Amino acid sequence: MGAASKAKGSQFERDICVKLSLWVTDGKRRDVFWRSAMSGGRATVARKRGKDVRQAGDITAVAPEGHALTDKVFIECKFYADAQFEAFVLSNKGTLAGFWTTACLEAGLRQKYPWLILKQNRRPTLLLTHGHV
Repeated sequence: MGAASKAKGSQFERDICVKLSLWVTDGKRRDVFWRSAMSGGRATVARKRGKDVRQAGDITAVAPEGHALTDKVFIECKFYADAQFEAFVLSNKGTLAGFWTTACLEAGLRQKYPWLILKQNRRPTLLLTHGHV
C-alpha cells in the first residue's frame, strides 16, 4: 500500500469517527470516537503475543457517549479503489470477502457484532454487518 493510499484510508477513518460521533450525540459532538492505536493493529500484535487488549478495530470510543457502541461492535474501516463488491455479493470472493471474513473473525473473538464500513472510489459508503455474535 502506497503512502497516498494509506493517507486516504486514514482520512476515511477520521471522517467516519466524526460521523459516528455526530450520530451517537444527535449532532452535538464531533469527538466521541477516534482512530485506534496503529489503526487497530495494536490488538492484532497483542494477540500474536498471547495477550488481549480491549482496544480493537479501527475505531475506538474516546468519550463515555461512545462506549455503548464500541462495547458491542467491532468497527473496521476500508477505503479501496476496487473492493470487488460484485465478487463478494455473487460468490463471496475477492478483496471485500477477505475484509468481511477478517472482521467477523476479530469481532467473534471479542464477542462483538462486526461492522465493516467500506468506501470504494466513486461509490457510496456502505456498512456491512449481521445480527449475531
